[in-house]
Formats: sequence, C-alpha cells, structure tokens
Amino acid sequence: MLHIVDDEDVIRDSLGWLARSRGIEACGYATAQAFLDAAGARFAPEGDCVLLDVRMPDLNGVAVFDQLGARGLTARMPVIFLTGHGDVPMAVDSLKRGAFDFVEKPFNDNQLMDRVQEALEASRQAGEAARVPTGRHPHVRSARDRAGAVDRSLGQLVQPGAVRQADRPAVG
Repeated sequence: MLHIVDDEDVIRDSLGWLARSRGIEACGYATAQAFLDAAGARFAPEGDCVLLDVRMPDLNGVAVFDQLGARGLTARMPVIFLTGHGDVPMAVDSLKRGAFDFVEKPFNDNQLMDRVQEALEASRQAGEAARVPTGRHPHVRSARDRAGAVDRSLGQLVQPGAVRQADRPAVG
C-alpha cells in the first residue's frame, strides 16, 4: 500500500493515479495528522511505503518521519520524502536518519515508481522478518534440531542393541 501524504490535492491525486496505473494500491492523506492517525493500524502483506511531502501546513514531513520513527514504524513503512523546497543538507540529514529516499519535485514518474517498488519490497521483507520468532529464521535449524534429525535417521538404520562384529572390542 502506498500512503501519499501531501496537502496539495493535485499532487495526491496524480500520484495515486500513477501508482494504480502500475498496479500499486494507494491511499491519499490531505494532512499529516490524518496519516499519523491511520499509520500502523494494519500492514499490507505486499508492503507499505510512504510518499511524504516535506512542507505541509499542520506538521512538516520531517516531524511526521520523527513520529513514525518513535513508533518503530520506519522499517515496515519506508519513507520517501517529496519536496519542491529541499536542499542538500536536508536530504543528507533525512537519509542519515533512515529515510528510504529524498526526491525533488518535479520528479521522473518512472524513477519515482521504481523507488516505490523497492521500498514496498523492503517493507514486505521487514514484515516477513517480523513474523519469524525471535532469534530464529524459518530456514535455519539449530544444532540441536539437526543432531536430533541425525539421531533419528541413524536409529532407523541401526536396531537398538545390535552391534556389528567390527564394533566389538577385541578380546584377547
């Protein structure tokens, strides 16, 4: 799900149309507070990404990003900042603090949607990792699990109490 947070109707609507034309579900928010009220209520299995305008009247995008970070949501909801008023220090600071990208308006539609797809994939992977029990990956078994599997396999090959001639100690 692409969350578009921008106070300009035209930008929100055009980004929503652009996303849907690429098969990406999108939802627009006219205010930062409306987005924050909904953020994290549910996560889409295909991932979530936020296109966040830097300059908005109620809360600026950096403040929204800080609140998402304080809630621990930025891994599950990567943020791509959009701005027509950005500068290099602002972009560098945002990226250092964990933003997925920082894009200036006007932007190239294809490049922006490529970054959105990458952010959605990162979100999907973070969601999968969050569903795995702490300390365990579904494809990694512990040494104890592997040893138990080996013991069970060997137990099927060798009957309990049976000792091969070569395994008997020499009597002499």
